[in-house]
Amino acid sequence: TGTPPTTAAFLTSAGAATNVAATLDADLSEVNFASAGTYTATVHATDEYGFAADPVTVTVTVTVQNAPPVISVTASALAFPVGASPAAAQILSLSGATISEGTLDAPSLAGVDFSAPGTSTVSLTGNADGTAATPVTLTIEVIHPSVTVTGTVQVNETLTAAVQSWAPAAQTASYTWLLDGTAIPGANSATFEVPATAYGHSLSARVSVTGTGYSQLTFDSSAATVAADVTSATGAPSIVGTPRVGSTVTAAAGTWTVPVLTTSYRWTLDGEAIAGATGSSLTIPASAAGHQLAVEETITATGYEDATATSVSVAVTPGIIVRLTAVSTAGQPVVGGTLRATVGTWSPASATARVQWLRDGTTIEGATALTYKPVAADVGHRLAIQVTLTAAGYTTLTSSSTAVRATPGTLAHPKRITIKGKAKAGSKLRVVAKGSWASGTRLTYKWYAGKKKISGATKSTLKLKSKYQGKRIKVKVTATKPGYQSVKLKSAATAKVKKR
Repeated sequence: TGTPPTTAAFLTSAGAATNVAATLDADLSEVNFASAGTYTATVHATDEYGFAADPVTVTVTVTVQNAPPVISVTASALAFPVGASPAAAQILSLSGATISEGTLDAPSLAGVDFSAPGTSTVSLTGNADGTAATPVTLTIEVIHPSVTVTGTVQVNETLTAAVQSWAPAAQTASYTWLLDGTAIPGANSATFEVPATAYGHSLSARVSVTGTGYSQLTFDSSAATVAADVTSATGAPSIVGTPRVGSTVTAAAGTWTVPVLTTSYRWTLDGEAIAGATGSSLTIPASAAGHQLAVEETITATGYEDATATSVSVAVTPGIIVRLTAVSTAGQPVVGGTLRATVGTWSPASATARVQWLRDGTTIEGATALTYKPVAADVGHRLAIQVTLTAAGYTTLTSSSTAVRATPGTLAHPKRITIKGKAKAGSKLRVVAKGSWASGTRLTYKWYAGKKKISGATKSTLKLKSKYQGKRIKVKVTATKPGYQSVKLKSAATAKVKKR
């Protein structure tokens, strides 16, 4: 029973044929294909010339035929990871395939390549009492699951690994984190906090999945190099010591948010690096005077980028020249003598000394040597030497010796004087020195006749007059020179003056 067949289908099924070329036809009007029973049909044939053959009666039996079974699925598409090997029964189970009656056939998976990603189809078939079910096409996709890592691949960041999902989903997934391809002990969670020791290494995640049709299939994420974290100072470095030229200052380390591995320093003036100044201490150079001094501290720490912190800058003051031994003078402060200065010692030894002699604290013009010969103008005044020390970057230091009072010099003179000439009226007497007088000495003379001073007799010679007859003649010579004590010499008396 059911849909009537076409004429051609009926003739074919009845095996109708002619012995010559002719056109076949069938009269099926007496057959009720909707009701079971026995009916007759007539088959006719007409050749090309219009001659008809004798009709042939065909007995047609119509029986009741069962409807074909129906196959149903709950999932028309299945996905499996590369490497899976599901059985036919698992395909039927996972697709939820059922048949309205009869039996499902085991699907053939020969056309599905589970070793590489791709899409294939599988036909689900079945029958009931010999009646075939209409096949159902099932799509099977083979995928290579991607493993993704979210988060920043950087020290101290938390990363999360996830595997691509598919249906039907995997039953279990386990995780392993790898550093340079080697499993990290204890890192078996979907999340992972990156330790400092991972810095600079290659990090990846591995996911092992188990499901129907496969067991322990493993897939890796792409690897990424772990970046350093960033650290900062919780306290800047500082400068310990007096920021003065010639002094030594030290860098006190700052404090940081992470354990410090190494520390280095760099000293700067007005923000510019001082050549070679990379130690934890610095003896401040002369060029720093009047500038701003600071120290930079750079630290390294495992898993962190190098970080630098700078101290508060301080103003550098000029250095202080320190006198180690005093200025002094030696020699006699007398006119004609020589004073010699000892300038002493000082630190820094590189300082330059300039000397100047003083009279009562006032500069003596031109007296800038280490020796000084007192002059007449110095007598009665106090003499000292002043030493002025200068050095680049240092405050000038001036020191003076203890002042000494200048005294008159001792005038060089002959041992004695004598009178030459005849003690006779009309003769001329003259003074003769037994030795020499100092250059520049001024001599004055006083002649005596007996004990009486001869008026107007002030020269080195004396002409004897008759009135001096019977008198003994003497002479006194006074020698003077500025800055020197005067000298007085007296001659011995002559014989008594005779008359002409």
